[in-house]
Amino acid sequence: KKKQKMSDDAPKNYKVPKKVDVKKLSKEEQEDESLRKYREALLGKGSSTKSDPNDKRKVVVASFGLIFPNGDHKAMSYSLASKEDIAKLKKTSIVIKEKCDYRFQVKFRVQHDIVS
Repeated sequence: KKKQKMSDDAPKNYKVPKKVDVKKLSKEEQEDESLRKYREALLGKGSSTKSDPNDKRKVVVASFGLIFPNGDHKAMSYSLASKEDIAKLKKTSIVIKEKCDYRFQVKFRVQHDIVS
């Protein structure tokens, strides 16, 4: 069994939760009204856990960007939703001022799994 490494600031008594299959949870949700309501509260009404079964990725990055809290630059955002977007980004130069403050922003979704 592979042991999960934890960062120094994580509580020492934390135990990684048991992995539960998404299909099993979906089935339980159909049978349990309170579980369905809990899911709706977390994800919003009408949300779906369905994803392309042929896409083996667990994390799908939709976009990334740079945010400049001091206003040194205009915020930048780049879509990674399609192969064309990725090809376009590979040809794009990103230029920022030396020593400016920035934050990196990533928008993603998890599929075929649940993150807790």
